[in-house]
Amino acid sequence: MKFIKDLSLETIYSLLLKKVRFKSDCEFFPKFDIKCKIMDIHQKNNEILFEVIVYPSNKHLTIGSNMKNLMFEIL
Repeated sequence: MKFIKDLSLETIYSLLLKKVRFKSDCEFFPKFDIKCKIMDIHQKNNEILFEVIVYPSNKHLTIGSNMKNLMFEIL
């Protein structure tokens, strides 16, 4: 798994429409671990936001790159 904070913007935007697993140990969402497809990527207030569809629930979710220790792997 790779940390989102270590990636270039070009690499982050290359994740668009890819199936990935996001994982984090954020205080607000302990044991955060989801599989999803990235539907959109945009920036707001110096944070990169990932608009995703979570598998298998098909729920839409926004994930912020400032989430503590946010990591990903391409599935």
